[in-house]
Amino acid sequence: MLTPLFLSFIFFLLLFPSTSSLPQSSRICIKSGPLKSNPPELPTSDHNRAYDRDDNDIDDNINIKIIQTCRGGHATDIINSGKLKGGDIEHNSILVQSRLTFLFFYISIGSLFPYLPVYYHSLNLPGSWIGYLGSVNPITTFLISPLWGAYSDRHGNHKKILLLTFSSSVVTRLMMLLSVNPVYLAANVFVTAALNAPVKPLLDNSVMAMLRDKGSYGKMRLYGQLGFGLGSSIVGILIAKSSLGYRLPFLIHGLVSIPTFFILKNFKVPSLPSSPSSVEGRNPEGPKFKEGLTLLTKNVDALVFFFLVFAVGVSSGCIENFAYVRMREVGGTGKDMGISRFVSASAGVPMFWFSGRLTRNLGVQKVLIGTLASYAVRFTIYSRMKVPLGGLPAEFLRGATFALFWSTATIYTHKISPKGMSATLLTFMNAMYGGLGQSIGAIIGGKVQERVGTVRLFRYGATFDAAFVMVSATYFAVRSLTKSKDTPKVMKIEESDED
Repeated sequence: MLTPLFLSFIFFLLLFPSTSSLPQSSRICIKSGPLKSNPPELPTSDHNRAYDRDDNDIDDNINIKIIQTCRGGHATDIINSGKLKGGDIEHNSILVQSRLTFLFFYISIGSLFPYLPVYYHSLNLPGSWIGYLGSVNPITTFLISPLWGAYSDRHGNHKKILLLTFSSSVVTRLMMLLSVNPVYLAANVFVTAALNAPVKPLLDNSVMAMLRDKGSYGKMRLYGQLGFGLGSSIVGILIAKSSLGYRLPFLIHGLVSIPTFFILKNFKVPSLPSSPSSVEGRNPEGPKFKEGLTLLTKNVDALVFFFLVFAVGVSSGCIENFAYVRMREVGGTGKDMGISRFVSASAGVPMFWFSGRLTRNLGVQKVLIGTLASYAVRFTIYSRMKVPLGGLPAEFLRGATFALFWSTATIYTHKISPKGMSATLLTFMNAMYGGLGQSIGAIIGGKVQERVGTVRLFRYGATFDAAFVMVSATYFAVRSLTKSKDTPKVMKIEESDED
């Protein structure tokens, strides 16, 4: 029980950080040089110009007048002029809402999702059926998620769709226990996936829309990593002690989803002077999808980015559906799986925290190539695993690289989104990774695993990823040499004034 308690302690420290160094809640710390007697007025958007997309109209109406600047990182008093009242207090409230939302949402996911392939395996289903069932969810997400995103952007009812799809998908997911017939399971997974498709991207889009510094998304998303680790580790320990076996995760998932629903219900965009689409979530005119997509298809960097996200998804679909099957083959129990998820979550927390800075320093292409390289290493570790906990280095690598990859992909997708299409592009990115990519990876993985076994499947996966890394690195190297010196670096996210 030490692992969930340790995660809970970390969560408490992060969710309620010490503010004793700040005399007032309306004070902020500004990075500045020597003390200036008459500092100029600055618009808030100067702090996140590199990431502002749909929020420009909001930020341009918020002027911060600096009253007093202190040396050494001390607090600086500010007065917010314009239409925003209590700006910093309200923004702090937004941050707490975001942390709680990510935490509980991913606790509910972590309590069930890692154990679905093992549940299928416990039903004595062959590897091909495990692969098919693992592919239904992502391929349905690929087909349905962009439609949900486009509908949400056009009609602006993001919150209603989020609540409806989350609650209905939980109900249908619990109905999976009604039968063990493979055809019924496949139909159930399809309906659940169709309802659940927009939940994650809409949640990410809501948080991104409310953050002043888009680069701080990773610092919010780390609470999801904590929640996932907390949920999966506790359930793993309980499975080993419960007579319910792998039916227990469904029960806990349903129970945790109840408070998650009410937290999502209270998760709202603050009252800011903006267009109706930013405040109420309404967009009566709707974005110009055709024009936006035309601009996007002309962006070579964006097309390469989405292709690499797809490649990462293929590797993920293969490894996530059969890593714990491999652990079970060498005698692993629910407790071992819970420990593995704890290690993964612990590794991801600091990476989410520093992801904004790492993304700006490395560039998107290096993050994507590094992610693919990590999959090659993970495949190799799992293929050589002889004892249940022999895969812990791979789990550590999973948490660290996924945190950096997902934060980078979300920020970059939001950055390149045409105006009014942020939810659409985020659902598309999620569809390429968790939809098309993971479905193909699950299907191929299931076919190969049934024919040659899990060990050789992972060896083939390592070889494929290693080759793909070399091809991708060569492409970016050649492209960088052919670009002029005045052209910005490929997939480079500009430096922001805020970390």
